[in-house]
Amino acid sequence: MKTSAKKYCISVFSLLAAIILLFSVTACTVRGQKDDTPADGSDPAFSGNNSDYTESVGYEEGSVEGADLAAEYEQTYRSVVTVSVPESGGASRSGTGFIVDSDSGLVVTSSSLFMNESGRLAAEECSVGLYDGTVLSADLEGYDAISLYGQNFFADISEAGSSLRVAASANSDIALLRIAGIENGSFSDAGGTSELPSAVGFADSDSLAYGEECFTVAALAHEEDVLPGLLNEGIITKPFNAHSSSFYYLESAGFGQSTAVAFFDGSFDYLIQTGVPVNSGSEGAPLFDAEGKVVGMVNMRVGDTYIYSGNAPFGIAFATPSETLNGVLTEAGVGIGYEQSEPTRSSCIANADELLRRQATDPLSRMLMEESPDYLIVDNTAEIVFRKQGETPESGSLASRVAEANLDRTVKIIAYARVGSEEILSEGSGFLIDRGGYIMTNLHVINALAEQNQEKTGLANTSVRLPDAIYCLFERGTTSDGRFIVMRINKEDIIAYHQQGDLAILKLSNPVCYESGETRVSGFEKACTFADELPRAGAGVAAIGNALGYGVSVSTGVVSIPSFTSYFDIYGYNMIQTDCPINSGNSGGALFDAEGKVVGINTLGFGGSGYDNVSWAIPASFAVEFVNTVNSGVSSGTVQILNPVAGGGISLES
Repeated sequence: MKTSAKKYCISVFSLLAAIILLFSVTACTVRGQKDDTPADGSDPAFSGNNSDYTESVGYEEGSVEGADLAAEYEQTYRSVVTVSVPESGGASRSGTGFIVDSDSGLVVTSSSLFMNESGRLAAEECSVGLYDGTVLSADLEGYDAISLYGQNFFADISEAGSSLRVAASANSDIALLRIAGIENGSFSDAGGTSELPSAVGFADSDSLAYGEECFTVAALAHEEDVLPGLLNEGIITKPFNAHSSSFYYLESAGFGQSTAVAFFDGSFDYLIQTGVPVNSGSEGAPLFDAEGKVVGMVNMRVGDTYIYSGNAPFGIAFATPSETLNGVLTEAGVGIGYEQSEPTRSSCIANADELLRRQATDPLSRMLMEESPDYLIVDNTAEIVFRKQGETPESGSLASRVAEANLDRTVKIIAYARVGSEEILSEGSGFLIDRGGYIMTNLHVINALAEQNQEKTGLANTSVRLPDAIYCLFERGTTSDGRFIVMRINKEDIIAYHQQGDLAILKLSNPVCYESGETRVSGFEKACTFADELPRAGAGVAAIGNALGYGVSVSTGVVSIPSFTSYFDIYGYNMIQTDCPINSGNSGGALFDAEGKVVGINTLGFGGSGYDNVSWAIPASFAVEFVNTVNSGVSSGTVQILNPVAGGGISLES
């Protein structure tokens, strides 16, 4: 689909919203540290042998699951090349590429390698390094571009005049190279004639699923040193990221205003989100599925967008989908044998398109929809009809099984509040704990004073002020035109919160039902289930949540310490420490074990340089105890019940 690039003026409200989202209310800032931090800045909980953890550690034993990466690497690495583009002063920029037509010597790589800071063409020649060290000359054949009128097209510069050379490169970041001297897949060298390695094979990116295994083969570039052919593996954390309002650049428009330039410029419809590590030199690297087929190309341009550049993301990288690669190559006259599959995506909300007629009309909802045109906020009296969920798969990776079972039980939460003259928008995660629509999250996700408290005391919830409005959405709850169905939670449906323990319970205000054959059944079909026991050290876990506000994604890791005691005096429980990638926005989302049961609620993490994937979760036992207190209807000093639960109370899944 070809669309025009968009520009819009971001308001003071939106700018404040983005800042709060990035730096305060969500997980992965250092919170809860005691005031007796040594002068050297070290954390006493981690100094010397003082781990504050003395319990006996039981380790989980199990076999390693997954693709045969050694075999897949052997199948693919020869088709991957290193691309070096000369710059002034004798330096060069290095990235990665992959052969798409060996007979003609055609290579796909990152267009960013050839562009200046304004996105205009700065070089047309480069060298291509093969797996065996052979270096060949190559020329830029063309690149995916955006015209002055915002139209997307392939700029074929091989036979074009100077007019096409000024076209801005598209954010799909696709460039096509032709290696010099290739005839029928062969080239001449000092030893005679050699064969160019075979081209990569492609698979349809539309067929990707949450938690699916993937890997890249890429160069690592550091100053003048380049290491080619390095393998990195991970999972598909989000196969279809179309949250266009979360991807933008900020440009000054003067007079205290900024212009937000959309990253979704019409050159692609969605991005693939992965947990594969990327580094300088990964630009243009192929993203392979578990069968060694290209499903995308690493897109490093996202790193320059406002949200991504303002954080230190853990386990978040993006790729341009193979669907887009095929479209560009087809326009360039290059056939790659691409087989389009039927997309497996479908909305979890059966009546999503009918809700187009039930759009909310209050001023705040209208403003949010104007700022985020991919949102459709519905009137809170509109009935939401969910599709019947499938059976939980028994095969596949831990992440894929957990995601398939619990993705439609997880929500992205957006909280709005006006504090003085500031308008604050924070984002986090939550998950269903009852079929009646009760949702658990962190208190700091909805506490309008969390940022202010954090700055003054180092703790988010020393005082509490509830937001003026709370919204939530299900990641797969979209209309046929791709808008996310967003539901508003009324103030009377903010049920309770635990101030010390950093938990809160909300209830969906919209009436909800699900399809069961020809009939509709009130409530949700299923809710998340809490585990009865702590996980063991080394046990595999998966987190589902709204990482960096990019929508609901999945990440995986292991339990590092099942019962970390250092923060007990602050929060009233021992935390579960994991190496699962947790980012701002994951707060309030569930941490699942291999059986798909909730073992914890993601809430804290070390951010900034020096720490990678050190995060903590509230244990499930504490969350269950909080629910039981809420069901009793009795508030305490730290538990505030705002709206008592009607009927039989919150009924947890067994």
